[in-house]
Amino acid sequence: MKKHLLIVVLVFVCVVGLFSFSACGNKNSDEDIKPLPAQTIKISTADELAATIDKTGILYSDFTFSLQNDIDLSNFGNWTPIGTKDNPFMGTFLGNNHKISNFAYNGLNKDNLPKTDLAVIDSIAIFAYTQDTTIKDLTINDVDIKCYSNGNYFNVASLVGVNVGESEFSNITVDGQINVSNIYVYNTTYDMDGQVQYDKKVVCNTTQRIGGLVAYSAGNTIFDTINVDLDIKNDNYRAVYEKKVNTDDDGVETIVAEGYKTDLDNSTLSLPQQIMVGEVCGYVKGGATLSNFEVTGNIYANAKTVYAASVVASALNSNLSNINVNDITITANGSEKVSSAGIAAISDSSYIKEIKVTNCNIFADALGTSINSMTIGGLVAYVYNGANLTDSQITNFNFVTSVKQENKVHVGGIAGLIRESNAKNCTADADFTINTFGKIEARDYNNIMANIVSVVYGNSIVSDCKSTVNINLKNNSGVKTTEVFSKIYNIIENTNYVDDEGHKVVRLVPVDNIKNYIEVKAIPSDNQVEVTLYNNEAVVITTYSIAINNADYTIEGENCDKYLSAYFDEDKGILDADKNVLVFDGVTYSDYMKLTGIPVLSNNLVA
Repeated sequence: MKKHLLIVVLVFVCVVGLFSFSACGNKNSDEDIKPLPAQTIKISTADELAATIDKTGILYSDFTFSLQNDIDLSNFGNWTPIGTKDNPFMGTFLGNNHKISNFAYNGLNKDNLPKTDLAVIDSIAIFAYTQDTTIKDLTINDVDIKCYSNGNYFNVASLVGVNVGESEFSNITVDGQINVSNIYVYNTTYDMDGQVQYDKKVVCNTTQRIGGLVAYSAGNTIFDTINVDLDIKNDNYRAVYEKKVNTDDDGVETIVAEGYKTDLDNSTLSLPQQIMVGEVCGYVKGGATLSNFEVTGNIYANAKTVYAASVVASALNSNLSNINVNDITITANGSEKVSSAGIAAISDSSYIKEIKVTNCNIFADALGTSINSMTIGGLVAYVYNGANLTDSQITNFNFVTSVKQENKVHVGGIAGLIRESNAKNCTADADFTINTFGKIEARDYNNIMANIVSVVYGNSIVSDCKSTVNINLKNNSGVKTTEVFSKIYNIIENTNYVDDEGHKVVRLVPVDNIKNYIEVKAIPSDNQVEVTLYNNEAVVITTYSIAINNADYTIEGENCDKYLSAYFDEDKGILDADKNVLVFDGVTYSDYMKLTGIPVLSNNLVA
């Protein structure tokens, strides 16, 4: 008599690749390659547009590609993005006010599983990679992108995935939808009694960078006269492969049934590491200029860390001006950190002016039982490192959350947090709604919410700003009470900062350059303190230990401030373990000072 053993194998398949991000090819990487003579190539069909993929890199950098008529890609099938890291598109593309319609990329099969016949890529757009390019006078309508993440950094946009150098994107209109998802893995085998024999979780640390126009841009790029109306979202899935096998006495297996099942799964275990999403760009840096925009749409983002905003998630050393945002809804849910705003989630050393936001709705919550931080601003969430926010306004800003963790939530009508930066002549009209599920009064939110800015750190200026905020508290029965919020801002005059992991740090700066700061964490143990120095890009410079007598450090306060004299001297600078000026990797860390100062606050009103 034969015995039959039923083995059910469930495999959750992770398709997030292990491809690391690297910069685009350098235009001057090979001195032997010279551009071909300039010429103009006319494009009249979808096939001719697709053929541009063979004309990338420095050889074709002097070519001009001229669109002669509207092109419909609906019958073209899945698009193969133009340009690679090593050979980006470097020519000039003239749209001549024509349209490219129905640009589509579908990386999902009928079961919502990744298609296995597609090449694994980390940048999806009409142009995957561009460098020193010009693209202008173009409409891209009815965009339809559905895909899963690949690689540590995954870039998705309508026009360009990754751009570097001195490029120009002007007079461009985009509409449609983008859906970027993750799919995660568990390998689990059950025996016939249902007992788990083997269980393994595969962790995928993908950063999704999503932009309606360009996902990632580094360099002095010009974005001018851009109109965007997109629905952008990321749904996270788990795919279950079920295989049922009968095994006879001789060990011969017979497959009874097998197949895949896919389910939506936005639990904390199935989230991408980070998402940076904006209706226009995900991330810009290096001197970009963004101006003359009209922006509308919807963003839905789930990740461990979320940066989501109407225009750009993060702007580093860039300039934004003359932008109108109308009727935007952002849903941002994270298990570790959420930052969202009407213009930019992060403005780092950037200049933002003359922005108008109307009808902006932000819904933000924690995925899981708690969250490390949530920072929300009507215009910008984080304004820091010498950034400027001026002459801008937001009208009918509505923010809704159920998070009630004091000291972890910062919400401001104009900005969430300002540090070593300026906000001048800005206005906000806002409603904050907190689903309390219990008895909580508005005054309980005095330390986390404010009319103008939730938190202002030293060496900042906030002036001539005006805001009106109503705070609405809803209990679990849906009953709402409304109060006019009177607090303008919370002021922090000390110099303890908080890193991405929530650790307090001290910031030390050269006397001649406040932006070139050093952050120091001091962790004490038995009669010694371990000192870690970070540069202004949060990269570790060095770590070393200094012997101390704990009894000599009885000053109250955070450890980073309490042990300051162990590693810093106002006359000498940063000290090493022997109490000499620190010299590391050829750099002498003298002439540093502790960043101090009281914010300058003037002529700010609660209407």
